[in-house]
Amino acid sequence: MVPTVMNSAPRPINHCNSADGPVSARDDEVAPVFPVFEDPLDVLLNDTPLAAVVVVVVVVVAPEAALTTRCDVLAPCATAKIIDRSTVDSLRCRIVAGGANDVLATPDVAPMLADRGVVYVPDFVINAGGVIHIHALRAAWGPDKLEGSLLAIGDRVAAMLARSERTGLTPLTVAEDIVSHRLGRPIALPT
Repeated sequence: MVPTVMNSAPRPINHCNSADGPVSARDDEVAPVFPVFEDPLDVLLNDTPLAAVVVVVVVVVAPEAALTTRCDVLAPCATAKIIDRSTVDSLRCRIVAGGANDVLATPDVAPMLADRGVVYVPDFVINAGGVIHIHALRAAWGPDKLEGSLLAIGDRVAAMLARSERTGLTPLTVAEDIVSHRLGRPIALPT
């Protein structure tokens, strides 16, 4: 199966890139005209305008194959504690960034991912939108303040990943340090 990649201004192409290399496309398939980055982390670490980053290739796989399918980003979005000590070595992704709460079974999995070169973006950082939205409703924020706060999530993720790269700490450790500083007391995920 050849994935179809689309945006709001489709244009015919002959090929696009996937985690496994070039993918041939039929003449009636379309792809974005945006740049393709060799490393998805370049998008987050190099202040790339978000308008230039809408490159999506989606291939649906069976649930039992999700953790072992080669991909750039693994996004567990429904099941908690899906990545544990027994599944780390079978992952074939470069980034784990999912919408599910508690993607890691235990915090000690974060350094195991880092040792394999897999970047883990903590769920409590990238999933902040729901909490922000509820707070905005209760605090009667206007739409501009809400939108600004939601858009700042990307900046926080980029800063966290940059600090992780700079310090050699895992993104989870950096995120816990940031939260601990903001709350004025140490916090850590339960083991």
